[in-house]
Amino acid sequence: MGNSIKTHQLSRGLTSEKSLEIAFVAFAVGLGILHAWAGRHFMNSDGVSYVDLGEAYYRMDWASVVNGYWSPFYPWMIGLGMKILNPSPYWEFPVVHLVNLFIYLAALLCFRFFWSGLIQYHESDSEKHRKPGVAAFPKSVWWALGYTLFMVSCLEFNAVETVAPDLCLTAFIYLASGFLLRIWTRTVPMRMYFALGMFLAFGYLSKPALMPLSAVFIIASCPVRSDLRKAIRCAAVVVLGFAIVAGPYITLLSKRQGHLTFSEAGKLAYAWDVNRASYQWVGEPPELGTPLHPRQTLFQQPAAYTFGDTARTQGTYPGWYDSSYWVAGLTPHFNLHQQLSAFKRDTEVLFDLFFSKFYLALLTGLLVLYLFGGNFPASIRALGGYWFLWMPPVAALFTFWCIWIEPRYLGPFVGLFWAGALSGLRLPDTPQSQKLLTSVTAACVFVTSVALLGSTASQIDKVGTAPPLDWHVASALHRAGVKQGERIGAMGRVLKCGWARLARVQIVSEIPHEAEQEFRKANDQVKTDVLDSVFRTGVKVIVADEREEAGCRSGWQPLEKTGFSICFADSGGAVKTANQSEGASTTRGSDRIGAE
Repeated sequence: MGNSIKTHQLSRGLTSEKSLEIAFVAFAVGLGILHAWAGRHFMNSDGVSYVDLGEAYYRMDWASVVNGYWSPFYPWMIGLGMKILNPSPYWEFPVVHLVNLFIYLAALLCFRFFWSGLIQYHESDSEKHRKPGVAAFPKSVWWALGYTLFMVSCLEFNAVETVAPDLCLTAFIYLASGFLLRIWTRTVPMRMYFALGMFLAFGYLSKPALMPLSAVFIIASCPVRSDLRKAIRCAAVVVLGFAIVAGPYITLLSKRQGHLTFSEAGKLAYAWDVNRASYQWVGEPPELGTPLHPRQTLFQQPAAYTFGDTARTQGTYPGWYDSSYWVAGLTPHFNLHQQLSAFKRDTEVLFDLFFSKFYLALLTGLLVLYLFGGNFPASIRALGGYWFLWMPPVAALFTFWCIWIEPRYLGPFVGLFWAGALSGLRLPDTPQSQKLLTSVTAACVFVTSVALLGSTASQIDKVGTAPPLDWHVASALHRAGVKQGERIGAMGRVLKCGWARLARVQIVSEIPHEAEQEFRKANDQVKTDVLDSVFRTGVKVIVADEREEAGCRSGWQPLEKTGFSICFADSGGAVKTANQSEGASTTRGSDRIGAE
């Protein structure tokens, strides 16, 4: 009779845990869909380059896809989505966000693999090492906190609506961490180490920052317990798995760049974000190096540049399609004052991040459990034993802290950090501590879930109902007579050129945002001279992302109701004016832009 009751209680417990997990998975999937839908027409500056690269893969244009700045895996995914769905220009950005949603769902599966490995590890650890009188966490607590952390990291830190490879990196880090936990839980065959190396390599192919951080994962996967030779063999197998997947790409990239490299992104990021070099660097300041093949300077003040007509003038905006080519020669250097300024800037970002509405409740709950759980000294001592969980995120934090920190950079490591922090907790096995654990978990999950719902509603209200500006600008350009495939000039925030991508035009000359205010303060003759220098490169139209009034010989024309302005090289009748009614269209325009 007693055994029957215990079996029934166990069955009810398992059913309850499964129901809880299903509820959290449904919540996570629902929020992911809403975020993807809200941002379906949004395109960030990096995203345009990723879409360009994805299209190059789709066209099998192998000569232009190996890139010193952007990693290949995420463009592969975008190219695959475009290959399968073949969207018209209007639907192109929504298809990219559909790919993002697919990656988010894949990351959710990878997270489950990782978090279930964490639960298994603690169950095994409890049987082997946990001291009497120390409570074990219920699975319901693990799953509730775990899925809450996943949603914070993938919806608020990474953001499904941002076209960037961070969700890909998140998925591969969760996979690698899942294998890492299984290696620590029990004796595993060598193929597990090989798989760990492969997934680390795919993470590197998603984002090059994982290359140096892979060394931390390799150290964590090969603890020297009693057999140093075995640890070395295990590390060698991880490296072998990494080399087989990443080696061919590193070889191709090094050949294209002319020197051994796994990426130019870190070097350029340090020069831009610490040494404060311009994104349009052409040799100033001289201590940062000598440019090898820079943009051609058309005008000094206000600055205007052109990329010319070369084999490397690729993508919607060549300067961001492969920035490693256009700023080649840029050499970062250490400057103590600049480095301290970067630390100060990034510390402020970290402070805002950890005390945001999404993190504050979780951090408060963790501190309450550590301080008032009744076993603080034991918890601190135990924390050191889980170094293999918190060391990779700490290494990642320091790496980004030295250069530039954004929440999406840290998002992939949030789960690992919290896995280590929660693993260190040692609560007394008493009803009081169990009640404290349950109450704190419920409060943290509730407050964070409300914040997530509020953020999602705000995102839908702000972005989801907004008109697709990039599409309207692209359509208006075609109605104004700008042809698909045309090479144009641009003024303003040139990096935000989703409109140019949809219009299928290429920005080959620019007056960058940094020079825009100087342009506006200049007299009319200087403005005319600047615009004439751009037109002499052969472009027939200059697009400005704000209203302009002076300097254009043919007169600046508002681009319908988009807030943009355009200036034509001449005002001949062959070119249709831009301020015609939005309902008007031409045969050429309708042929170039796909129907909604």
